[in-house]
Amino acid sequence: MGQFPSLPLFTDAFIADTGHLNAQQTGAYLMLLMVAWRSPGCTLPDDDAKLARWARVDPRTWSKIRPVIAEFWAIEDGVWSQKRLTKERVHVSKRAEAARENGTRGGRPKSLSDNKADNPLGSPRDSKPKAPNPNPIHPTGGDARKDARPTDRPTEVKAEPVLPTKPTLNDDQLRAKLLACLPADKDWPIRLALDMRPIREAMAAGADLERHVMPVVEAEGRSAAAGGRRLFRWANVSPQILAAVEREKRPAPSAAPAQSAFLAKLSPAQWTDYVRHWRTTCGDWPLARHTPAPDHPDTKVPAAILVAEGIRPAGTVTPFPDTSTKAAA
Repeated sequence: MGQFPSLPLFTDAFIADTGHLNAQQTGAYLMLLMVAWRSPGCTLPDDDAKLARWARVDPRTWSKIRPVIAEFWAIEDGVWSQKRLTKERVHVSKRAEAARENGTRGGRPKSLSDNKADNPLGSPRDSKPKAPNPNPIHPTGGDARKDARPTDRPTEVKAEPVLPTKPTLNDDQLRAKLLACLPADKDWPIRLALDMRPIREAMAAGADLERHVMPVVEAEGRSAAAGGRRLFRWANVSPQILAAVEREKRPAPSAAPAQSAFLAKLSPAQWTDYVRHWRTTCGDWPLARHTPAPDHPDTKVPAAILVAEGIRPAGTVTPFPDTSTKAAA
């Protein structure tokens, strides 16, 4: 067993930060977190062979998912480290050290004022509290009740005003509000989904109905309609809702150049792999943190890749060139 066998995992933050990952990427990321936690320096070596083995994937799969996993780590001088993981390790180390120091004291009593020969444990003889004197004697010899100044009297505590709260919606009312956000010209299977627990859990985690839930449902509906996809369960949109809550908590992003630099490093083969993965998985887009999906009007996928894969973003006016032109006779 390692020195720190228990890894603190904040589930709300983890789900919000990894909402764009698929199951394989999430499992690989979590495995690397656990391996780093067990290592002495809470770090990992920048060795693809070892990282792939620790992530439980083959080298070819690791080469595809590495760019997405590496976003969560700082890679310097051949070492992978994570600021939050290191912070938790320091916190746990301090608590363990304090527990060891307290254990060396061997249960010493808090007070030794009563530690006499006939009372070696130093415990008070009378554990019952004494009743207060109804007529306390003032130090000057008078009655404390008569000599009490106005400042000695208890002050009156004013109750704070109760702020109005938003009315609570039942499941039928909540479902009606969310269905109204979807495009009306589509027959959505999600209209038959009666389980509202994913939405309730997202709201319990801090999501606001009008600020987070409804805009995400509307955006997901437009994206699904443009891509020919359908929404079947409310659980399909809950990760995006939690991600919206997490984004609101963060300061204004200043890393747009870094994200653009990340996309600029992708080769045409990597772009093609990501786009084909998105198509075969019916909408799982690994680069959601950097660019909208290939069928979105604001996508940053190179036009040449879209043309080669036969994809036209929604709202595109100018048709893509026909790549199947016949050679001149």
